[in-house]
Amino acid sequence: AYLNEDDVLQQKVIQLFSQIPAERNNIVDKWQKEMYPIASALQSQGVLEWTKFYCLKKQCLNCAIGHKSLSAKLD
Repeated sequence: AYLNEDDVLQQKVIQLFSQIPAERNNIVDKWQKEMYPIASALQSQGVLEWTKFYCLKKQCLNCAIGHKSLSAKLD
């Protein structure tokens, strides 16, 4: 498969973010406390985006984590 310059740059950014420690803030701390170990900046950025697009918009049923969590509470 052919990788263009954007693909190469994207892979470098992912590799770099995987090596940087996770940022510390209220959202990341809450995720870590509740359920998810976050070790890198790649993971902390992921949970910040997840929170923005699912949690803050109350889209729990469209979220794999939210759906599973809600289903477990019904059992």
